[in-house]
Amino acid sequence: EGDTNRSSIPLEFSVADARQLDLENESVSLILEKGTLDAMLSDPKEGKNNCRRTVSECARILKPGGCFVIISHSNAHTVHGMEWLQQVVFAGLQNQEPMPQKSQNQESIGWAIEVHGNDEANMLQEDGGSQDSGPGPAVYVIHKKMVSTHEALRNGSTEVGQYQTKETKPADPPLKKHAPKEPTIPVRFYTY
Repeated sequence: EGDTNRSSIPLEFSVADARQLDLENESVSLILEKGTLDAMLSDPKEGKNNCRRTVSECARILKPGGCFVIISHSNAHTVHGMEWLQQVVFAGLQNQEPMPQKSQNQESIGWAIEVHGNDEANMLQEDGGSQDSGPGPAVYVIHKKMVSTHEALRNGSTEVGQYQTKETKPADPPLKKHAPKEPTIPVRFYTY
């Protein structure tokens, strides 16, 4: 006998390897990751690869319209954090096997990322110039959306072999001669 005033939301708990989840494609509406990726990065040999695999798995199981929330000490308001965003998150999101087409509409998966957190410039002003504390953790809200191929091409949202954002353009990785087209992932930064 429990509290009758509380609403009942069915929850299911399981233990799994985040790099290889036993869940169906597009079966989850919300994923909350707090600290797992940061812990994986402590492995100097396989850390980034394990993180990319985890992000890729989360992207696979996330439903269109769903959100993947990451809370990390790798804050993209810093150079180190922007490198992490490119090398782990962007790479993991773009490392998806094509999903079977459900219609002739030729829709594809698109991503949008919000980065919430302090930036280094604000921290320097608040701390009187001290860089010891850094900007602190960031919250990444990653939205999975369906984008028609026609709309993506019309908006010019594909670039050959480059990581780009609409709000900021980090340093591009080296281009390969015949690199496949990768979609642009818009990133918006919010500071507090």
